[in-house]
Amino acid sequence: NTTAKVDHDKVFSIYDFDFPIVHITTNFGQFNYHKLNLLHLKSDIQSEGNHVIHINKLGFDAAGGHMDISGYLTGKDKKHIYFKPDINVRGVDLDKLMVKFDNFGQDHLVSENLHGKFSGRITGKIHLHADLVPKIDDSEIEIDMTVLNGRLENYGPILALSEYFEDSKLKSVVFDTLKNTLTIKKGVIEIPTMTINSNLGFMEIRGQQKIVDKMDMDYLIGVPWKMITQAAGKKLFKRSKGEESSPDEIKYREENSKLVYVRMSGDLENYTVKLSRKPK
Repeated sequence: NTTAKVDHDKVFSIYDFDFPIVHITTNFGQFNYHKLNLLHLKSDIQSEGNHVIHINKLGFDAAGGHMDISGYLTGKDKKHIYFKPDINVRGVDLDKLMVKFDNFGQDHLVSENLHGKFSGRITGKIHLHADLVPKIDDSEIEIDMTVLNGRLENYGPILALSEYFEDSKLKSVVFDTLKNTLTIKKGVIEIPTMTINSNLGFMEIRGQQKIVDKMDMDYLIGVPWKMITQAAGKKLFKRSKGEESSPDEIKYREENSKLVYVRMSGDLENYTVKLSRKPK
């Protein structure tokens, strides 16, 4: 079944009334927001009039961790409502974190593919619809993140490597630490070079992917030469497979490791995977 789209702008808007000049502080033991259960919520919020709200402090426990939010919301222009946040996150369980996205009215998990404990800082300029749902294709977001004891499940770019690795490992890639600074601009996520130490073997990955429409991607993935000869030697290099290790064992990058690079491009239904040169 196709979920019906929601027009987020044909609703009550913060632009529809004048803001009073007011300073509000709150302290709630428990507060339910959509499907999130917020605990120990404390806030310090000011309105300066002219459709601008300053969040001096908004802190709460949620999804097994803690969040501190500051920034400001401006609705001076009804068609350009923006939130400029500074969000610090500690130990949040990604399996419990729900948000609302463009086009659809229901709550979504932040990620259906990435699991683990998330800590980091989120900054940027987020364009909001009238009902304050983020408009991802017209926002700029920077995410300085660390995910501990995590796994990537049924992640498209990894599954696309099925010609080179065993399917049983690709469907659930276990890792100890994932650390990077991601940027999202105009609906495209940019991923700088990062190393993932996982049960599949360590991988070096960089690239970009759309997070709207067809999810077009362009990734450059480097894997150890040894790993290629074990998993797909006959196909790529006319070599026999070596002995495989335990599927749950995490392998770490070794000094002077030689990598083989493949470039993956297209969308999740129609993509190509080709050998590539080492990036400069």
